[in-house]
Amino acid sequence: MNNRKFSHLSDVFRFTFKNQTAGKSFKVMTFVLPVVFFIAFFLLNFLLAMFSTSKETNYVAEKVYVIDNTDTGLAKTALQATLLTKKEFGKLTVADTDKTDAAAVCNDIIGKNDPLSLVMTFELDKETKKIKVTETVPVWSTISDSEGEEILDTAVDSVMALRVMSSQIDTETVIYLLGGKVVEVHKAGEPERDLGQYLVKMLVPMLMILIIYMFLMIYGQSTGKAVAVEKNSKLMEYMLTSIKPEALVTGKVLALSFMSILQVVLWFAGGILGYIGGLLAGKAVAPDYVNVISEFIKAFMNSVSSALTPASIIMSVIALVAAFLFYGFVAGLFGSLVSKPEELANTMGLYNLIVMVGYMGSFLTLITENESIGTFVRIFPLTGAFRLPSEIAIGSTGYLVGGIALALLILSCVVMAIVCGKVYKARVFNKGKSITELFKKKAS
Repeated sequence: MNNRKFSHLSDVFRFTFKNQTAGKSFKVMTFVLPVVFFIAFFLLNFLLAMFSTSKETNYVAEKVYVIDNTDTGLAKTALQATLLTKKEFGKLTVADTDKTDAAAVCNDIIGKNDPLSLVMTFELDKETKKIKVTETVPVWSTISDSEGEEILDTAVDSVMALRVMSSQIDTETVIYLLGGKVVEVHKAGEPERDLGQYLVKMLVPMLMILIIYMFLMIYGQSTGKAVAVEKNSKLMEYMLTSIKPEALVTGKVLALSFMSILQVVLWFAGGILGYIGGLLAGKAVAPDYVNVISEFIKAFMNSVSSALTPASIIMSVIALVAAFLFYGFVAGLFGSLVSKPEELANTMGLYNLIVMVGYMGSFLTLITENESIGTFVRIFPLTGAFRLPSEIAIGSTGYLVGGIALALLILSCVVMAIVCGKVYKARVFNKGKSITELFKKKAS
């Protein structure tokens, strides 16, 4: 290969990048969209927390008087034990009384100077053996209806503790008898599988494959257009006398790929910062709110922490860049084949088909347990571009297979750059010839 094939590549890169970043659309895509993602993810987390049912309530009740008409004398103790499981009622104390009428307790014991106390009556129906719980709140109380309902629900929950305490069965026996059951099915000879790690190794590549597919479909069109748009100008024929076509096409693809990766990184940065900001703001409003996405991320990090090494992260990033470049050159190849601007849409349709084939091939074979098929999919550049970035990161692909597949993907980028250059030059100087004729050597 001629050592001068890629000379002036940096000049083409700078020229293309400067032209592509000069328009308003680039500024919107690069700087406005990250702000939009930040706001969207911030509001998503904040609003979910603000309207969650777990939002902390300003509990004000200080004392509940218990009237025990169950003939057990244990209602107060049972309610105290149940309240201990409710940290929101940490300052609520329980007191008993010898009165049997709730109204008398409100008037004679609580009084109008105490707006933060209420009465709970436990009564046993001797015929049905059911325990009835009645809550009485003085009319002068400042306890909200929602707080009163939660205290009543807690009192109802304490009925089970009351029954256990008043029975002759010890607590541990009752817990054992009421305990749930766990059912597992194992096939003989089947290796044990960690469900969490299995889901991570399935879901993460699926998500990554989908993300790569979306961005390749978005940016492939612009790459093909950028390669094809100047081909018909007389200036291009002059430029190709001093700049090798390989350098010209490669410089364009590298500039557009760098611009694409830059935008994607900024989008993700905006989304992540918005997510973290919304999570912190949501925690300030609802400290007890549990974010499902955060729990999933924690589980994911715990499952892949052993696989995330500096080497795997570096290889994964290189694989992601190589994936963008490989399909960038595929788009550049189809852009090079265009001889007229009106042919661009049909020609780029073939690019979309190639991307879809790679996407479907990598996605559908993800669930297969055939190691030979899995190895082929990782090594074959069309599908490996989708699979390698995530699988190297989470440890689904070993360093040997991953290294070989990554080397082949990078080599494919170089080969595609040379092929694109030859096709580009042939289309500029040999308009009207067939594709087969473009690669025929001229007779000496």
